[in-house]
Amino acid sequence: MPRLTTKPPYSEARVVRLWGDVYGGRRLLDPPAGRSSGVLGLYWDEPARALFWTYGDGYNTVSANDPCIGASRLVDVSGRVSASGPWRLRGRSSKMAFGGLLAVPRAFADRWCQGRRLAAGFGGYFSIATVGPVSMGPALAAFSPDDLTAGGGTVPMTPLVGYPFNAKAYTAPWRAERDPGYRTEFDGWNPRGGKGWWSWTDTLAQSGVWIDTPAVEGVLFLPTMSIGRTWYETSTLNAEKAAHWWFVYDPADLARVAAGRRKQWQIQPARSWRVRVPGLPDPLPGWSDMPRNLVTGAVFDAPTSRLYVAVRFGTGDEPGASHLVLAYQVARA
Repeated sequence: MPRLTTKPPYSEARVVRLWGDVYGGRRLLDPPAGRSSGVLGLYWDEPARALFWTYGDGYNTVSANDPCIGASRLVDVSGRVSASGPWRLRGRSSKMAFGGLLAVPRAFADRWCQGRRLAAGFGGYFSIATVGPVSMGPALAAFSPDDLTAGGGTVPMTPLVGYPFNAKAYTAPWRAERDPGYRTEFDGWNPRGGKGWWSWTDTLAQSGVWIDTPAVEGVLFLPTMSIGRTWYETSTLNAEKAAHWWFVYDPADLARVAAGRRKQWQIQPARSWRVRVPGLPDPLPGWSDMPRNLVTGAVFDAPTSRLYVAVRFGTGDEPGASHLVLAYQVARA
């Protein structure tokens, strides 16, 4: 395991094996042919001994509910990979599901989700917003690996959080709340009354994790939020500045959604705060198309009670910068 350190030079992780294409031609989408199907999320599920993955068309204009989940079994001895799927979630927009995967604590899954112990989602803007629709804020829906058949299909899900796109500002369905440090020139939801709402330039993918210890519990999302002026120009999104934020949802609120006592957009983060990554500026630089320093992975290791967070080009803004993996110790008791 790489040595943990708080300042450069950072240890480098060693590549042990290259598995090649683990998807086996199963990143399929609805017609028409020729659409892109980029991978957005990876999750190793130890109970199933399988690598689950999410994928999708980042500029989907035609299908509200593409298949977006697959799984691969890796055989250590031979290097052979067996892929299965793809699957879609019944009644769930693919744009609300293809951003990544996480594990739902067993007790929560059994009590509130009919035993559905994995969840897909994470949300945020993807074009075109009305096709799906997208979730203007974090999204999550639980499903069960036991419902997955090898050839793919549609599986039931339990919605936990999501904010279906609504172009009419300050009306239901509401968006996820955020700080008011932005102004949008193309999306009517500007700050009002000291409160802000997620906009098209607030971004996340494979950056959600469920933390459950005797001391703390919460569903954590790690987006990159826009700061200052945000606008649309030369056929793409732009933001004057950006910053990493952490949004924590109370599992009790997700339980209310699962039980049907709240709509998925009627809950909000219990806490949120701005986070600075060591070695990167704060605020982060402005951007076009997509923020440079996105969080690209998050996982909680229960035995060590550590949260691992991967940041794209986290070692700096110079040419040749690489991903940085941060380790946070989470209280156990």
